[in-house]
This record gives sequence, C-alpha cells and structure tokens, in this order.
Amino acid sequence: VVLEVAPQISGAAERRVPVIGEREDPDVTVGGGQSEVDFGSVTANESTTQLIRVENTGTESLDYNASTNQTANFTVSDDDSTFRLIPGETRLVEVTANLSTASEAVANLTVGKDTNDNNVFDNKPRDSVNLTATGQEPANVSVDNAEPITFGETPNGSATSKEINITNDGDATLAARVPDGLAVNTAEANNVSVAGPRAISVPAEPSRNVTVVA
Repeated sequence: VVLEVAPQISGAAERRVPVIGEREDPDVTVGGGQSEVDFGSVTANESTTQLIRVENTGTESLDYNASTNQTANFTVSDDDSTFRLIPGETRLVEVTANLSTASEAVANLTVGKDTNDNNVFDNKPRDSVNLTATGQEPANVSVDNAEPITFGETPNGSATSKEINITNDGDATLAARVPDGLAVNTAEANNVSVAGPRAISVPAEPSRNVTVVA
C-alpha cells in the first residue's frame, strides 16, 4: 500500500510513502467450508438440532464465543456459547432451530475470539455461516368415521371389512400407529383386527384408508 502526500504549497513535489503492514488471517472457520446450514422443515413449536463444525485455524490457543443474530429462531447451547480451542482443534457446536410459525427463518451463526468482556467480539477475525429453516404447520388428523363402525351380522368362519379414511390437513407428514387395543370397549375385542401394518404414514394433504376386519 502506498500513501500519497499532496503538498499544500504551490510548486512543491508530491511524495509517496510506502505503508507496510500485515493482514491478519481468520483464526477460526465455521461450518467446515459450507456457506449455509439448512435445518430443513421444522414443525411449528417443535425443534430440531444440528451440530456445526468449528475449527481453530490460527497458531495460538484461543477462547471463542458463539452466538446467533436471531435467538428467537436459532439458539446455541449453553455449553457451546464459549469454549477454548488449541491450534487445529475442532468442536461441534450445537444449534437448535425452534420456529413458532409456518414461515422461512434465516440467521447467522458467528464465532469469534472471546474478549472475556461480557462475551462480546473484539476486532479479531471471525467467521460465520448462514442458518436456514422452514416452519411447517403440525399434522392435523381427521377421521371420517366419527360414529361407531357397525359390521352387522357376520356368519361364523367369514369376515367383514370396513375402511376408515384418515386425512392429514396439516403441512407435516403424520406418523401414526393404530393401537393394539383397537376394540377394547367390546366383548369381542379378539375378533376385530386391522388389515395391514399398524404403523402408518400419512403425507400432508392426501388421505389414507385403514381397513378394519371383523
């Protein structure tokens, strides 16, 4: 870098003075080279966690501070908010996404040298990574057979089946299980069964039929 000095006296020569300094390289990398960490779909008022890699790329042991700029949606675990790394050492920082609405959320995770002064960053180089998540409405299940299912008379040795339609009106996939005690309120509970697997998955919007056999 060259500093130019312009004289204020008419006719005087200009002078150029070289300015020599060192550029301080970042002493930490966040995200293992990724520019973004995507938490994917998060059901509203539920949470999901990611472990984000932090490495000391400097030449001295340092205390670091990790925080996000949107704590309403992304939080760093208390154990990972401040930590010490020796040169070349890595740490997995736990970040939790918790969205209260079905909307997009964006934030930054920043890690820098801890000044031990209220855990604020000084002017030392630091690194950050973008955080993204998409909030979804929870699964909203409805069953079309609100009234008791009536099979009518079934001759001995034969079977009668009825279908129950399960609809998911939410945004998230519904994982459900038909309970083993399907007909515990009847005297003939052992004679009623569910055809097919008891564990079912119902994607958002579509419906699924469950066949009950008597």
